[in-house]
Amino acid sequence: MVRRTFVLTLALALLAPATASAQWQPPTSLTGDVPSVSDPDVLFAARGDKIVGYGVNGRSAYSRTLPGQDAPFHQRVTTTSDGSARLLTYASEHVMLVSQTAGALVSDLRAQFGTVGGGVGSVKRIAPGHDAARYDAAINSNGEAAVAYIRLVRGERGIIRKRQIAVVRRPKGGSFGKPEIIVGNGGPQSVAAAIAPHGEIVVAYEASGRVYVRRREPGHSWSSPQPITYAAKGHTQLALAAGGDGSFVLGTFSQELTEGGDNGPASVRVATRSSGGHAFHSARLFETYSERAPQGAGVRVALASDGTGVVGWTGRQAGHFVAHVADVGGDVGLTVSSPASDAVLGGVAAGPGGAAAAIWAPPLDTPSPQVFAAVRENAGIFGPPEAVGAPQREVATPAIGIDPKTRRPLAAWVARTGQHTQAVLAALRA
Repeated sequence: MVRRTFVLTLALALLAPATASAQWQPPTSLTGDVPSVSDPDVLFAARGDKIVGYGVNGRSAYSRTLPGQDAPFHQRVTTTSDGSARLLTYASEHVMLVSQTAGALVSDLRAQFGTVGGGVGSVKRIAPGHDAARYDAAINSNGEAAVAYIRLVRGERGIIRKRQIAVVRRPKGGSFGKPEIIVGNGGPQSVAAAIAPHGEIVVAYEASGRVYVRRREPGHSWSSPQPITYAAKGHTQLALAAGGDGSFVLGTFSQELTEGGDNGPASVRVATRSSGGHAFHSARLFETYSERAPQGAGVRVALASDGTGVVGWTGRQAGHFVAHVADVGGDVGLTVSSPASDAVLGGVAAGPGGAAAAIWAPPLDTPSPQVFAAVRENAGIFGPPEAVGAPQREVATPAIGIDPKTRRPLAAWVARTGQHTQAVLAALRA
């Protein structure tokens, strides 16, 4: 029944006429041809800067336009030796950069603050003495921030004895406080964090084969763990977002994998928390399939300032992997990529009034791959797939965002430009 719904909705979407503005400007190389780059993120400053964060040659970097302009992009390479560092914007033009140390047994979490135009300042350790594995960072427009991470407790010879979930919090205009251990057992393997405009923090995590959330409202202690859904221990990806109205959405993508190459069924579930509410609603199952998901497959979520939003994932239809999307409050999915070829969803974005966008690329090693996107300009239906740039030697990890001022999508992705060179490309929808 679920897959039949996907097919019907796809037919309606492909009949939707492309609007006159449904073309993308020629891609711009943000890095030039370089030996290595890492996954891009698309962000926007409240004053109007368009920003793409990425790694280049092992350093954290970003490129941005001046406020209100479409071009050119100005590059800034930081001194942070973590190409996967997380760049976040807040207030009018401020940024927070969260990174990890590399090359040592103990991985230290660090944060830097600054402005879009002036760059980031000095490095500050935010969890001294803690060995951090995976982490997620969130900040709201006021500058209240939270970083949730998996802490590794090691014994003799560096053997990991325990995994915990720890959180460091930063008040508006202040510094990060001491780490708080909010999960002490269960061997957590995945973690995600989000923070609402009024300061409420939500942390989601997988432990002992289940997904839980804990919440912390301003002036209160952490809530008790709320179980959300079952999951494949150690093989569950989480995506968590906060809306401007105080709502939250959590997406989970789970598939058990074995070292011998076997796999269990893949499943995609979504749980929401209403604005003004407390506990999350029951998780809804959107799709399951038996095939082993391709590299990069997962779930993505996005919420706009008015609480509208979308969830996207890599699903199956007609014998192919496809890009699926759905409204966060709905229970019906939509195929936005062509079911005649394979696609791996890269990201989704949301704007006020139901505006949304999704971006995808074919699996790695596909000949002459190309990035595609689908856009919904209001609460109607998605338009047909739109080519974002020309075919490349190789493309990977596409990301997308919707400019809150102009409502125009901005896309970024990694492209192989030569035998030993790569670049981060960006394109703006006209």
